[in-house]
Amino acid sequence: MAQRVKAGFASTMAPRHELPFLSRQQHEHYHCSFLRTSILLCPFFALTLLYRIYGSFPFPVNVLSEAQSKTKPSNVDDSTLSSIQQCAVSAYRSTGLPWLSTSSPLPLEEFVDRRTRVAEALRKAGVDALVVEPGFWFQWLANVSQVEWESWEPEERPFLMIIQPAKSISSNSSPSPILTSTSLPLQPSAVEADSHTAFLVPSFEAARARLLNMPFPNPPSFVTYEEHWDPYMTLLNSSVFPFVSDNGCVPSIVVGDEMRDFISRALSQVGFSVHGMVGSEVEKVRMRKTAMEVGILRAVNTGTVVAIRAVRKCLKPGLSEEDVRQVLDETLGAGGLTPFFDIVLFAQVWDVISRAQDASMSALRQANATAASIDLAARDAISVAGYGEAFTHRVGHGIGMKGAPPSFFHAASNELVDNEIELALADSGLTESTAHEPPYLHQGNKDTTIEEKMVMTLEPGVYLKEFGVRTEDVVMVVNGGGEDLRVEVLSGQRANGPWDP
Repeated sequence: MAQRVKAGFASTMAPRHELPFLSRQQHEHYHCSFLRTSILLCPFFALTLLYRIYGSFPFPVNVLSEAQSKTKPSNVDDSTLSSIQQCAVSAYRSTGLPWLSTSSPLPLEEFVDRRTRVAEALRKAGVDALVVEPGFWFQWLANVSQVEWESWEPEERPFLMIIQPAKSISSNSSPSPILTSTSLPLQPSAVEADSHTAFLVPSFEAARARLLNMPFPNPPSFVTYEEHWDPYMTLLNSSVFPFVSDNGCVPSIVVGDEMRDFISRALSQVGFSVHGMVGSEVEKVRMRKTAMEVGILRAVNTGTVVAIRAVRKCLKPGLSEEDVRQVLDETLGAGGLTPFFDIVLFAQVWDVISRAQDASMSALRQANATAASIDLAARDAISVAGYGEAFTHRVGHGIGMKGAPPSFFHAASNELVDNEIELALADSGLTESTAHEPPYLHQGNKDTTIEEKMVMTLEPGVYLKEFGVRTEDVVMVVNGGGEDLRVEVLSGQRANGPWDP
C-alpha cells in the first residue's frame, strides 16, 4: 500500500479589499488536484467561482487506516523546518500570483445560461422536465446547497426545483403561470427566454424559500402543499404540467443523480415517467465547462503547480512526508489557498507513471475517444512495465463544482462577491464532499464519448507494498480543428521529470 497522509482543512483565497455586505451564501466550487514529482504532492482543492478557494470539511486528520497512514519520522529539527518553510513561501510570493487574473465573479447571466442549456438538453431528449432537490445540481442551477436549505440533514418534506423548456414537450405549449395549490397567484414566474423554472415547497416553508435570493431575472414562483397533502400529486396536478389535466399526458422527467430514492419512487407512483440522469443529455451539460468555469479551474490549477514547484526548490534530505505536507499547506496559505486534504508520497517508478499519463493523453486526443479508451491506454502502459495489478483505480474523472462550501452571490449587483476572510473560514456544516463528477474514466465506461469543453483529471498510479506513486494533471478538451481533439493542461505545463515538477 502507498504511504499516504491525508488531512482536512478550512481554506480561503481572497484579495484584501473592502467588499459589500452579502445577503446570502452560494455553493459554487471547483476542484483540482495534482501529484507532480517523485516527492509526490497532492493538494485537492475546493474552489469557489470567485477570487477565493476556501472550505470546511468534516475530514479528520489521517483518515486512512493506521497501516496506510504511517510515515517515517522527521530527521530535521524545528529550526530547519522553519527555514524550509520560509524559503518556500518566499519563492511562492515572489511570483506575484498572476494566475488569479483568469478568474472572475459569476454574473446572473451565467446561471440563466446554465438553465437554458439544461432546457435545450431536455428538448433534445424529448423530456418534459428536470427535477432536482437541494444538492450539487440544485446549487449549480439556482445557487442553493442542501446545507443552506437544511443545515442538519435532508428532511422528509420535498423541496424540489423543476426546470422545463419554455415550450413543454408533451403539450407543445408554454407552461402556465405558476399558482399555489390554493390557487392564489404568487410572484411572476421565472420564465426565461428558453427555460421555465418552478419550485415545489411545503406551505409553511414558502416564505423562507423566497428569501433564498436565487439568481433569477424575475422572482421565482412556487407550488406549495399542506402537511396532509401528497406533495407529488400536488405537483402533478399543478399548472407546472397543464397538459396532464388538459389531455391526460404523462409527464416525462429526468431526476438528479443525488435524488433520494423515496422521492423518485413517489414521483413515479403518482404518474410521472421517471428517468435517471446517468447517460442522459442533461448529464452532459455540466460536463462541458463554460469559459468562466475554465478560468477558475485554470487559476487554481496553476496556483497549485507553482506552489509545488516552490516547495520542491527548498526541500532537503531528512524531511518526512508529514513535514512536506505542512510546508505545502503553509506555502499555499501564503498565496490565499488551502487544500482540504493532501496526499504526500515519497516514491519511485515515476517514469512508468509518466509514460502511462502520456498514453492516456494520446488516447484522449483521438477522434471518438471514450472514457474507457483513455483508461485502457494508461492501464496497458503500466501493465507492459510489469505493474498492472498495482494500478488499482480508474485513470481519472471529471471535475467541477462538487466538494466545497459556499461562495457568495450579491443580489444588488447580480454577481458573486467576496467577503471578509473570517466569513470564508466559518464552518459551513457541509456534509457532502466529493471532488468527483462525470465523465468517469474507467475501462467499463465505453458509452461515454469525450467531447469538447470537458475538463477531467488524468491520474495513473502504481501502489506497491512500501510506497505508491501517482502523477496527476487536470486537462481540458478543446477542438483541434479536425477530427482529433486537442488537450490543454490547465496549469500550462506538465512535469518534466521526477525532480522537475
